[in-house]
Amino acid sequence: MATVQMLFAVAPAVAPILGGWLLGIHWQAIFIFLALYGMVIAWAAQHYLPETMPLTARTPLNARSVLRNYQQLFAHREFGLLVFGIGANFSAFFLYVLASPVYLIQHLGLSSQQFAWMFVPTVCGTVFGSWLARRAAGRYAPSELLRRAYFWMLLMTLINVVVSALPLIHPALNIAPVALFNMGMAAAVPVMSLAALDCHPKIRGTAASGQAFMQMLFSTLSAGLLVPLTWHHPLWLALVMLGYLLLGWLSVSRTQLYKNQFL
Repeated sequence: MATVQMLFAVAPAVAPILGGWLLGIHWQAIFIFLALYGMVIAWAAQHYLPETMPLTARTPLNARSVLRNYQQLFAHREFGLLVFGIGANFSAFFLYVLASPVYLIQHLGLSSQQFAWMFVPTVCGTVFGSWLARRAAGRYAPSELLRRAYFWMLLMTLINVVVSALPLIHPALNIAPVALFNMGMAAAVPVMSLAALDCHPKIRGTAASGQAFMQMLFSTLSAGLLVPLTWHHPLWLALVMLGYLLLGWLSVSRTQLYKNQFL
């Protein structure tokens, strides 16, 4: 899971940088690129990603079974707390992705072609945190790794609040705490994700989609409500980041995963 997350981390770095280049051509070039990219991905999935589930193990797709599975997912207390925590932790960082046009250009004085200032360090933090999670697997109890990750994330969010409150604004100074926060987030996510999937071993695919749904729900609420209200000053973004982290910790701290002391 940590290795897969390292690969996932590439997209948030490449996408804004590529978008900035396309914006230099014309804003409509972004949508043309997305349409072409979607067709290429659909073709590649059809030709290079065959179905691995044997016919005898497949279940028919119908609305009733889907709703029943999702009801089973979110009725499970441990699963609900874990995916809520994952969504909150992810949104603590993704808040800056959503606010990046204002945060980077208006507050930090960068151009649309300089988004790499933020996304390369944050992705490096994610990759390094995932590597740490991979190295720690089997050596430390998941609860211990989780506590250390949350301590690191809390430390970085507090530093981010202090830095954002200073009159001095510099891209490196303001972006560093966000990138370092991603180390802790990436170290915690594999542990939490696997524990959430283990809550429903017979419907892991549905459990994975439920986790993704919670992340997108948090991101949607951030995009529509929180970001437009808080991107006017870096301090407000930093405080919302801290709030998301505390919400995630309050949720995860009530799980058996967090309380368990043993491997």
